[in-house]
Amino acid sequence: MPARHSLIMHSPLYRRLFLALLFLGILLLRAVSAFPLNGEPGTGKIAEGDAFPTFSPAPVLSLEEKGIVPDETPAPPDKPVAIAPENNGANDPPADYAPDAPTDAPPAPPDEPGEVKEDETPAAAQEPGAAPPDDSEPNAGTEAVPAQIETPQESVNPAAHEEELRREREEAEKKAQEEALQREREAAQKKAREEAERKEKEARLNKRIADAADAATAGDWERLISAAPDIIAEGPELNAKFTPLLAYAYYMTGDMGRTAEALKASDDAYSALTRSVITGEKTTVPGSKTEITGVKIFAVKIGVPQTEGFETIVYKKSLLKALKEAFKKTAGDAAKYGPGAFEKYIAPSAERYYVNHYVLSQDEDGGDSFDFNVVMFIDTGRLKEAVDALGAGNGEAGQQRHMKTILLSKKGAETVKKSLLADLMKDGFPVEDLGSGALTPETVNKAKGAIIIQIDVESASSGKLLNSNFKSIRANLDFTIINGNNGLVISKLSKSHALVHLNEEEGKEAAVQKAYEKSAGPLKDAITDIEMRMGKDIASGLLPSVEASLRDVKEVFANIYKSYADDTIGTLILKNNTDNEFKSIRAAFSIKGYMDYPTERVIDRLGPREEKAVPVKAVFNNNVLNLTDNTLLQSELEVRYAESGGEEKTIRVRQPIQMYEKHALVWDDKGKVASFITYKDPVVDGFAAKAAREYNYPYLPQAIVTARAIFGAMGALGITYVPDPVPYSTVASITSMVDHVQYPRQTLARKAGDCDDLVALMTASLEALGIKAMPVEAPGHLFLMFDTGISRDNEAEFGFPRDMYVIYGSTIWLPFETTLVGSNFFLAWEKGAENYRKWSDEVKPVDLKKAWKTYAPATLPPDEFTQPVSMAAIDRKFPNELDAIKRRRVEGIVKKSVKGKGRDEKKEAIILYGKNGMVSEAIKLAEEMLKNGGKRDPGILNNAGNLYYLNGDYERALKSYLEAGKLAPDDPRILVNEARAYLKLGQTKKAADAFDKAVDIAPDMKDEYMRLHTEISK
Repeated sequence: MPARHSLIMHSPLYRRLFLALLFLGILLLRAVSAFPLNGEPGTGKIAEGDAFPTFSPAPVLSLEEKGIVPDETPAPPDKPVAIAPENNGANDPPADYAPDAPTDAPPAPPDEPGEVKEDETPAAAQEPGAAPPDDSEPNAGTEAVPAQIETPQESVNPAAHEEELRREREEAEKKAQEEALQREREAAQKKAREEAERKEKEARLNKRIADAADAATAGDWERLISAAPDIIAEGPELNAKFTPLLAYAYYMTGDMGRTAEALKASDDAYSALTRSVITGEKTTVPGSKTEITGVKIFAVKIGVPQTEGFETIVYKKSLLKALKEAFKKTAGDAAKYGPGAFEKYIAPSAERYYVNHYVLSQDEDGGDSFDFNVVMFIDTGRLKEAVDALGAGNGEAGQQRHMKTILLSKKGAETVKKSLLADLMKDGFPVEDLGSGALTPETVNKAKGAIIIQIDVESASSGKLLNSNFKSIRANLDFTIINGNNGLVISKLSKSHALVHLNEEEGKEAAVQKAYEKSAGPLKDAITDIEMRMGKDIASGLLPSVEASLRDVKEVFANIYKSYADDTIGTLILKNNTDNEFKSIRAAFSIKGYMDYPTERVIDRLGPREEKAVPVKAVFNNNVLNLTDNTLLQSELEVRYAESGGEEKTIRVRQPIQMYEKHALVWDDKGKVASFITYKDPVVDGFAAKAAREYNYPYLPQAIVTARAIFGAMGALGITYVPDPVPYSTVASITSMVDHVQYPRQTLARKAGDCDDLVALMTASLEALGIKAMPVEAPGHLFLMFDTGISRDNEAEFGFPRDMYVIYGSTIWLPFETTLVGSNFFLAWEKGAENYRKWSDEVKPVDLKKAWKTYAPATLPPDEFTQPVSMAAIDRKFPNELDAIKRRRVEGIVKKSVKGKGRDEKKEAIILYGKNGMVSEAIKLAEEMLKNGGKRDPGILNNAGNLYYLNGDYERALKSYLEAGKLAPDDPRILVNEARAYLKLGQTKKAADAFDKAVDIAPDMKDEYMRLHTEISK
């Protein structure tokens, strides 16, 4: 060996390198030998059973002539065991049935410390410097020694290398975090700049809008013209507001060319009205067929405090301000009509002159109020008619703008009459009190040229409520308005109020006062309307050819708004005062903003001196659902007919109607709850679908599983029962008292509700999933029941006690108590059944199919259910509920159907337990039978084998099968069971022999159990 080679090999560095390489090689060999492909470790052989078998659905139980044989239908995830006919599935049950069974393949051993895996070549071995040095130069090897030895020495120091890698990772992560933070800072700065620019731009635009709006209010049309085009260009969404006003500004400055151009570019309602203002053409208000002439534009500025319902205040204040300007322009010298003429005669009926409006701009003044610039369209044609009706303006006429009004009260109405007398005199009505009593010819003679108002009051107490000292009290007020010339009724107005009070007399007084407060405003409006329509005729003693009045007007509830399309909202009374016949009289009823089109009716004939009552209906739009407070809506009934000479006549009857907001309801008809069961609401549908979608539990009727999922989801969401301040038990017994009911989507959002709210939510959710449900009315309470879908003919198979369900129609229904939300499902079911039994003679189920024909569910705005609901969350809060209910059902069926203690009855019980996954109970009964002579029954032995099999005890299963086979050697299915058990125990040859015997006896076994045959053949 050359001297330099010897020197290198004997050097300490080289020896260390050599030893390191040797050590790594040994580790590599150990690692390779520790991981055989299959079979025993270290041998390289493939042991029998190392390969994982193909798992198949579990065998299940079925009743045969000689017993039960395993089937291959997959068992559900809740460890059920169904007893059903056999099929050709494989022999392995789901893991749920044998959680402790060992797997065929052993787990891989953990890596030993310091072990080097095959694909991890040591860094030292990969280092080029580890190769032997070149001997071409005498000193080359010596110079290369430090590099050759140092590199592998570093690589065989895992701790140092790992520490270096860790530092590199930390530095890289730190750098990445700093870069991410920098990007976030830059993004935030960019967003802040953009937001500042947007706000600055918005502020500039808002200032320009405010300046333009102020110009319109001041009538400075030149300034508006200079500002509006740029505003429209910068904010296209403002086009609908500023283009009509810009066209009007062009018109006011005489630029008709640009006026026409601006109006041509837009065809919305505001532009159409502006076109009518400029051209004088007739136009119609949206939702009405009545043509209007003389529309004018008024731009006004008002201040409104920041308070709830400020939108209504904006509308009313801007209407009054615009109307006052219009009155001044129309009346000229307003003083000639007496002091306060506008406030007395025009303002009280301001709605009749309103056409349309929109808010041009809104500015916060820095305090506690807002400034609004509003564009208002006023019907100045109708206003002029009202002004002309006030009189010629001389002193005598100016002192009496209203017709004389005579008050006549029936017994008990004196207090109301005094209040009305004072209010009418305060508002400038000339009033006379004719005392009390009935309307007589003498009274009519005193009332020529006047209006008579007859007042009738009725109050009553319904006695104590629910064993308390409170009493239910109701007051009804009826005002009949009569033509003083002939004693004929012109119109009627009725109002009522109900309350609960400890003192009957004080309660009646309070109820009457509340009813009067509801009546005062509408009554004044009705008098003013009659003055305008019939004033001259009444004053002169002459009667019009046809009189029209609206009577028996109902209070309208927004939540049942669809019902008024079929039900009457009031009655039109037509009276023919002549000896002529009138044909094809047309009547149209409308409420501006809340009906898209008037409801029309044609009266074919009105005979001489005939009076006819015509029902009035209303088709409301969804705008009624936007009302947030109970309010009066102005209605208009327009009647058109032709005089004998062909002259067209029009009568307009205006009547205020009380509209209750969407949550208000009176329980005079419990079927009204149907309007709140909004099963088509996407929010309700989404909730129900999320609650039930993961459940698949075959041991109970699907309706029960679904109902439990919905009720459990309500509890998991934290929904609770909270009674209203005035509980349902009170309002349900007072059919005039207004209750507050939530829509299901609101109960989901608020997570609270009383009995009717919770019934509406659960009923709607069940209906959304196709399960029939019905609210159930009981004395002072509301619960529900739902249809299981099980025929009454299969009652024995239902299993539950007879007092837990109701036979309704042809199926079984379950009563249910929703106020126990948050509790166990079965507890709420038991309470519902108890309620049904307690009030069995008084309960009244609400048939939704019938109720929806009258009270269709409201169509609510689009929305979605976004709250988290899952099977896991429900079962976490209410664990094992379904299993507990199933156990009750099975025990009930066993008690009902297995009446005796004979062998056949017990065999039925084994099958029943097995079908419902109650394997332990089935095994216990089977072993009891085996001890008592069952070992001579191949069916019992076979069933016992199946149960052991399902329990994962394959050795005991095989033993039972073999004993059954000895008693019934020609039964092919017992042989199939033997084959399955052998296969589970790894005895493939015996499995094949048993299966071949079964095929020899019954060749069709091969096709029926093809998967088992394939498994054995492997």
